[in-house]
Amino acid sequence: MPIIEPVKAKLPILLLTLISVFALAIVPIANTEEAYADNVGDVTYNIFHITDNGTFLYTGSTDLVVGSGESISIEMELYSPTDPKTFWIEHYSSSGLISGVSTNYVEGRELPVEEWARLIITVETQQNVHGFAQLDLILNIKSLVTGVESVPITIGINVLSSVGGEGYYNKVFGIYPLGPSLNDSAYAALFTFAIWLIIGALISYIVIPLILGALRRKNAINEELTEGLGTSVLLVAIVAGMGQSLRVYGSSDYLISIVDTASIVLYIVLGAIIVWKIYIIIVDRMFNRGSSSRTGIDESLIPLFRMIGKITIATFTVAVIFSALGGNLLSILAGAGIVGIAISLGAQNTLNQFFSGLSLLMARPFREGDIVKIGSESTVLKVNKVGLMNTKFDHTDNEQTISMPNDIVATSTIYNYTSENLYFHFYLYFSVAYGSDIEKAKDIILNAAMENPNVMKGGAVPMPGVRMTALESSSVTIRLSIYVYDYNDNFYTDGVIRERVYNEFLENGIEIPYSQLDVYLKTELADGDGVKVTPPVRKHKDKSNKE
Repeated sequence: MPIIEPVKAKLPILLLTLISVFALAIVPIANTEEAYADNVGDVTYNIFHITDNGTFLYTGSTDLVVGSGESISIEMELYSPTDPKTFWIEHYSSSGLISGVSTNYVEGRELPVEEWARLIITVETQQNVHGFAQLDLILNIKSLVTGVESVPITIGINVLSSVGGEGYYNKVFGIYPLGPSLNDSAYAALFTFAIWLIIGALISYIVIPLILGALRRKNAINEELTEGLGTSVLLVAIVAGMGQSLRVYGSSDYLISIVDTASIVLYIVLGAIIVWKIYIIIVDRMFNRGSSSRTGIDESLIPLFRMIGKITIATFTVAVIFSALGGNLLSILAGAGIVGIAISLGAQNTLNQFFSGLSLLMARPFREGDIVKIGSESTVLKVNKVGLMNTKFDHTDNEQTISMPNDIVATSTIYNYTSENLYFHFYLYFSVAYGSDIEKAKDIILNAAMENPNVMKGGAVPMPGVRMTALESSSVTIRLSIYVYDYNDNFYTDGVIRERVYNEFLENGIEIPYSQLDVYLKTELADGDGVKVTPPVRKHKDKSNKE
């Protein structure tokens, strides 16, 4: 309470002090605007600098700042309190940094009494230059009373380099000046380039091999990728060193701009090469070349991913280069989209096959060497090669090769007999006559399978088994279920087992039935001693249809 009361008592004094300070701050500003107003006779004129952030009074104490290749706008306003007049401006530049000066008025413009007349002066600068320029203006006022009066006006302009060379001159890396004994821009530029070269060499020949060497121990990449990536990094360091060395040496902005433009293209290309090398490393890391799994992703997809990566990186690189050189990337993309639509409509079947091929390679419903059936076809085929446009199959007897478009393959039902492995499961059917020893027949069949070396009996698959499956009109059907190690062995194994079962059936008296036909003739006794044979009844043709 004792503290608050003194504060309240002094509050009006504090407010009065703040108002006084604010007033004192405004007075110089107002005086400043009046101080830089000038006169030609009784005509008052002011000069303003128009920027994106607003319009500011030009005082003459500082130069106007503009980038090379850009323009600035200067506004001049004039006021005549007495008789009407006309005015015009003459302009010229004492420096080659300014490329042109233009105004928005016609020579001999009228200046009415007690009205402000305004005009805009536009100053354009040269490309790839820097330094201080001076714009000289002569304001001419013509009056019927006083005649022509003229006043010179000088405006300083600081042209900044668009390539950023200021501050680099005669300094190593644009930071460290050399001592008195080496106080020469050539030495500074040479040291700068040498340091860039050393940095690039260290990264290329020491850092990258160490990193990629560790990856190589994990079966990642080869020596070719290591060398290519190191060379690309070294080239980047050389290009960067050249650009900075030119700035340190004090080369002309025009030369620096040419080198920078070439450097941008080279940077993009080298960057694309580095991205490509890294992409290959990633692809090689993703796909294990030593994998023997038939269900996992393996090295057969590496060519596909390399092709997709190459197309994508190349397209993006061209687009970035075009954009960096000042091209309108949106218009190119729009044109490319229209061309793409036209191509897709004209080559619809081809594109359908291509994307079907991508689908087959990604989904992997079968691989090279698999035994398959496609769609409703009953022919069993062996996969020869899966391509982007078509898939080649070998007939199981290897007498012919079938090439099938991928769009047909991808839209068909695929039966893969060896998707997990080359094991093949099949059945053999045997028929024995009624009255045969069924148990004996089953033992013979099972022993023939168990003693065959191609039949799997190791426990990885179900053991061979036999059972009765049907009672036919003249036989009993017994089925044998077995697995073989390789699909290609099933035909040979089938024949060997059947031959052995046949021979042992004969030795053990087990009858293998075959089709029989009993024919009975119906006869009738005649009245005498002969035999009366009933002739067949023949149907007479209906001739009415012919008529």
